[in-house]
Parts: sequence; structure tokens; C-alpha cells
Amino acid sequence: MKFPINTEKDIKSFLTGAGKFGATRDGGKRLHGGCDIYEKEGTEVVAIEKGVVRRISTAFYRNVGAIEIIHENYIARYCEIEPLDFKIGEIVEEGQVLGKIKKIDGISQSMLHFEMYSNTKDTSPLSVKDINEYGRRKDILNPTEFLTKLKNNIKVETPKERVYTVVKGDTLYSIAERMYGDGMKYMDIYKMNNLQTKVLQIGQKLKY
Repeated sequence: MKFPINTEKDIKSFLTGAGKFGATRDGGKRLHGGCDIYEKEGTEVVAIEKGVVRRISTAFYRNVGAIEIIHENYIARYCEIEPLDFKIGEIVEEGQVLGKIKKIDGISQSMLHFEMYSNTKDTSPLSVKDINEYGRRKDILNPTEFLTKLKNNIKVETPKERVYTVVKGDTLYSIAERMYGDGMKYMDIYKMNNLQTKVLQIGQKLKY
């Protein structure tokens, strides 16, 4: 696997401060849903590993774009870039250039904003307003450890066990609908977790 930008620098911006996953945004109204890798505008952004193009946007935020790639067991969204002209469904190889970092109008620091999600089967948008404190889909992952290992050339295993945390109003049906795109698969979750009841508790962890 490859670190997602071509650089010789020892980048640590995604580990602390405003660039880390979970940092506060908008005066504490939401949390940062990814990791920010600070580097100069024009730096090449590359695919971590082989994958398939899921979605491309030239208007992710203000004047910058993003590209979403379905990798083996997760989705990666490479944001605040000027993406190259890919087609949906196109295969990209490990290390292939996806685009270049592009500076947001009105912001001095340029960066790659990097996000990860566990459910490769869910076709819904990754950004979902008011669903949680991140404003992102419920299967959002913290990419910090993943990126740290890539940066330090440590062998990385892709996320395999997917875990969902129950929130108020959830049912097995609604979770299956969100995670699989089919609520009728709720019994898969029931059996996978060896549940004895279909009544869920807030904060309960469920494999899916």
C-alpha cells in the first residue's frame, strides 16, 4: 500500500490539532470526519491500493473536488483536490495518481483531506447532515492509525471487522437498510452477533 500523497516530508499534521480526526469544527457544533495531510498545492495524490472509482466531485467544498474509491474492504474519499478525469467504475491501481492537492479559496493552508468508510456495499452519499456529530455516514472510520502505518512503511491490514454503534431510534431493520442497502437482511446481523433479542440498547456494538 502507498501513503496517499507523493512527498518526502515527515508529515504529522493529521495526528494533532485541527488536522486530526475528531477535532472540533464550527465552534464545537461538529467533529472533523477525516485526517488532514498538509502539503503544498499541486502535490500529487495517489491511490493507497487498487480500487474502483465510486464517485467524483469537482465541488466537494467551495472550489475543491474529491474522488471516492472502493478499495478491498473500505471506501476512501480523497478530498480537497483537483481530481483527474476518471469514469465511475474505472479501476485504479496502487500508487496511481488521482489528482493534485488544490487550495480552498480563502484558506491559506492546502492539504489532502482523507476519509474512510467500512461499508463498500452502501451506495448512499458519504456526507449526511445531522445524522451524527461528524455529518457523515454511520460507518465512518478513524483513518489515523491506518495513515500512520502507511507513513512509516509498516504493513497494514485493511479493515475487515465492521462494527456499528446503536443510536436512539435504531432497529435491526434500519441498521441493515443503512449498512447493506436492504432492511430484509436484518437477520444476518441478528445471527452474526448471536443475539437473543431484537431489542437494541443505545451504545450497543454490532458486527455487520
